[in-house]
Amino acid sequence: MTCLTSFPIAGSLPNHTDHTSRQLIENSVPFTGWPDAYVVLMLIAGNRAVMGSRVNGLTLSVLGWSTTALMFAAAAGLVLTWGQS
Repeated sequence: MTCLTSFPIAGSLPNHTDHTSRQLIENSVPFTGWPDAYVVLMLIAGNRAVMGSRVNGLTLSVLGWSTTALMFAAAAGLVLTWGQS
């Protein structure tokens, strides 16, 4: 839910501030969640003891873990390029 509210706000701010879009997106990362939260969510979603009959199937598990890996790669890229222009 935070992503749905923070990105549109961050996208409209360059028109009203002196910040660039990249600076605003970099600053909004803490509000969208860290990649380790996706690991916890995927472990919970794949646990039949927690989720019962609503546990993730193979397709959702592959998509979820792929998304988690992409989030870690994006976070690593952000950290490696922090402060570069």
